[in-house]
Amino acid sequence: ILGRPNVGKSTLMNRLLDRGQAIIGPASGVTRDAVLAEWRPKMASAEPLWIVDTAGVRTRPQAGSNRVELESIKSSMRALRMSHVAVIVIDATEPFTAQDVRLVQVAITEGRAIVLVINKMDCIRSAQSVTNLREVTKRQVRTALNEISGVEILELSAKEWNGGESQTARLYNAIQSARQRWERRIPTSVLTRFVLRFNAARAIGRSSKGQNR
Repeated sequence: ILGRPNVGKSTLMNRLLDRGQAIIGPASGVTRDAVLAEWRPKMASAEPLWIVDTAGVRTRPQAGSNRVELESIKSSMRALRMSHVAVIVIDATEPFTAQDVRLVQVAITEGRAIVLVINKMDCIRSAQSVTNLREVTKRQVRTALNEISGVEILELSAKEWNGGESQTARLYNAIQSARQRWERRIPTSVLTRFVLRFNAARAIGRSSKGQNR
């Protein structure tokens, strides 16, 4: 579970586990190290998963020379590299900051499956605000995050957790779906055709002398 500081990662983990595994508080930076726990969803045929709550990740300039925070960020990145699925939590009241986009891009670079969770939906009161948020989400996924078309996107409130069993099921199913796509094996012939078409589409035009322009 990754995200900027104070987006509700630890609250979400506690809801999923139905206990206070992770320390939470109103101030950012409460979580300083990765917290590993076994998640056993109370759903028929649901298999247990290991989930990791991580420290909030800020950019290096924001973290400055704070050694504790820099070590926390390293811990979060180690957890990402060891994961199958990155659940990236975004604050609905401040969606898709540059740091949100950067975190998703890091997860893509690391080759992880991704689930986007838009948290704090309890703070979005009007229908128009919800509509605007969804438009922002579509626009960001289509532009800055176009590498992850088809990614699972969930809207929820870890704080209020209304219909908790339903929200748990939605997140569990999204994680499993993302993992299944991540584990899918592609035949070599299919991959070769894709690469050839991609290269043809991206090919640079040539001059009359046959040299690249």
